[in-house]
Amino acid sequence: MKSMAKHFLSRIAVAVCGLALVFSFNAAAQNLKPAKDKATKKYGYKDGKNWVIAPSFDDAKKFKDGFAEVEIGGHVGVINESGELVLPAIYDNVSKFDRNGYCEVMQKSGSTKLYGIVDNTGRTVIPVEAKGVEADRGGKYMYAKYAVSVPGFNTCDLWGVYDLNGQEIFEPQFSYTPSFYEKEVAIAKSGVTGLYGMIDGNGEVRKPFKFLDIRLFSGGFKALGTDLTHYVWSLDLRDSQSLPQPGAIKPYDPMDDPVRVAAWHRGPIGRRLYSNTLRKFELHNGFRGTQAACTMLPLNWGFGRFVRLEPCEVSGSIPEAMRFGSGNSWYTLKAILYEPDGTYVEEVCSRGWIEALCDEGAIYNADGREKWLVLADPNALALPAVTMNITGYRPVNHDDVYQGLDITIADISKLRGVYEFANRCKRIYEAENVGVSSYIPRIPSERQAKAEFMAEKAPIFHYRFHMGEVVNCKVARKDGVPEIRLSPDLTCIYKDKIEDPSYTLEEGPEVIFWGPNNARTVKLSLEAKPRSDKYTADDVHGTDYSYSLALNMYEEDGRWLRTLAVAPWADFVKDGIIVFEHLGVAMISPFSSVPKRPGYHGHNMPPQGNVPPHGTGSHGVPPQGNYGNVPPQGNYSNVPPQGQNGSVPAKSQQGMSQNRGYVPPQGYNGNAHPQAPGTAGSGAPQGPGAPQGPGAPQGPGAPAPGMQPLPHTLSALEAALRY
Repeated sequence: MKSMAKHFLSRIAVAVCGLALVFSFNAAAQNLKPAKDKATKKYGYKDGKNWVIAPSFDDAKKFKDGFAEVEIGGHVGVINESGELVLPAIYDNVSKFDRNGYCEVMQKSGSTKLYGIVDNTGRTVIPVEAKGVEADRGGKYMYAKYAVSVPGFNTCDLWGVYDLNGQEIFEPQFSYTPSFYEKEVAIAKSGVTGLYGMIDGNGEVRKPFKFLDIRLFSGGFKALGTDLTHYVWSLDLRDSQSLPQPGAIKPYDPMDDPVRVAAWHRGPIGRRLYSNTLRKFELHNGFRGTQAACTMLPLNWGFGRFVRLEPCEVSGSIPEAMRFGSGNSWYTLKAILYEPDGTYVEEVCSRGWIEALCDEGAIYNADGREKWLVLADPNALALPAVTMNITGYRPVNHDDVYQGLDITIADISKLRGVYEFANRCKRIYEAENVGVSSYIPRIPSERQAKAEFMAEKAPIFHYRFHMGEVVNCKVARKDGVPEIRLSPDLTCIYKDKIEDPSYTLEEGPEVIFWGPNNARTVKLSLEAKPRSDKYTADDVHGTDYSYSLALNMYEEDGRWLRTLAVAPWADFVKDGIIVFEHLGVAMISPFSSVPKRPGYHGHNMPPQGNVPPHGTGSHGVPPQGNYGNVPPQGNYSNVPPQGQNGSVPAKSQQGMSQNRGYVPPQGYNGNAHPQAPGTAGSGAPQGPGAPQGPGAPQGPGAPAPGMQPLPHTLSALEAALRY
């Protein structure tokens, strides 16, 4: 027993002596300090007063972790504690070695800086040829950025992924260095499309690059598709769940094609065309600039389906194909039918072209057999047949894509830059779904629902407002008396915030679409809030709630569709017009004497056949915009997207978006506070076609007489239609 104890103690003594020697050696290394020899003007290292490493360097830095940076002949190298060059002095900059023994080095070639990675034995892992390098902290991967020539694009800087021997795992293709997680998978972003995907350390793409965003969370990953579908994946990506975003539509597909991207929303191209805006078209006697017969296009429209006109690359042997570039590529304009959510149905015309533009929209030649009129107004009257005047007829040359698609060489050249191309694609994905957050249903508590049900018994909450009865307005004050100018249309501005993962779409306007039959309606409803003077007071039922006012849109079959806007109260009322000044919206009741825009509903529907002129259009509705005056692509934000398709959200999907979607114009801060009393809603949207100056005719766009301020109470609101 005693012998075993002595043996154990002797082993401890040996270990302690060994540690003492190590600590003594490291201490000696740490005591080495750079010093300059007065005679030679060179630097070396001393341990106190003695030279340990002879002075032979032009400059020297302190030792750290057993290595020190030295300069010889204007270049930098690294020595060990014995004074041996681990890295030769051939570099212009050297970083410190990381915990895995790698460092980044840089050499200048003229004005260009080139980077590489070496290890602490002097082995080159990434040659000094890259524009940027990075070693993974986990010690498993390395990254290098190179100038890459991507087919169809200008040269750009992209990151690749490499193993510890410098072998390529992924060629340079990413916007930034992917970060690998515990299951050896990483989130990566394509440097060309700007979309996200998932990769692994074996060089495989585990999830394609088709996502707007991917985020890590405790249980795995959350992703958002370009169609705003939500995905949840396990950490190893084996388990997957998906949930569609209410109201979202699969967007126009750029297909990584600069021509398709540049042509999007140039006139009718890429827009959603419903049965009321795409009509079969015949000019009487073939004489331009005269009357034309428009009838319903005999397609399988179903309920809510739409058509997109899309430029597609084809063979040069296709008749009437449009040439691109030197003639190696040819395009035609196909007509493709989609489901309400954007799912592909069928190709309804395999070739076509824009034959002409006119004040009413554009004329599409379908396969050389018939002509379709694409109306610029998304809320054109849904009449089975109509005779209308075609004015401002302007033929379009479609020999090449520049003339046929109304794009320029500069538009294509701009999209040769991968970052510009990616940003434009992102704009397409987001603009196709402006206002999507308004499709999230609000789920009140049981107590709130009971209070709202009791408070909504008044007739004002049961009346359905039709197209032309909910419009944009602008309030002005003359001698302190408010006057309102009405627009014939309704446009809302949205900044949509999506949750799980969190993603905010670019703010944009949406021309509210009243359905392919012009038969959607809007009802005013109440949303119970804790009692506050920031909302409409309940002076009728004596509850402890105040109320905000919601403008809800319903499908033509009566289903709830979306919440267009929410206001704390109504501001003015006069002659059956209720004005929400800070939303820039007015609701015109059937009791009002103000003429309304013609709509599908019976009390103001014009007779079929010859439609009376109205405003600037010749078919009864002023166009939403002239396709011949589409703003240049440098100002994409000025092209308002069309309305949503109208898919009905499920209540189980509530909570995907925190933002109700409506971003009101200036003067309304989003927290239900009105602007200061006595100020005009100068930022309120004003629709096209509003007459200006005194003497403008009555009707949509004309000023209404002086308005009466409406008390912010429930009783005043209930009596509003009787004012």
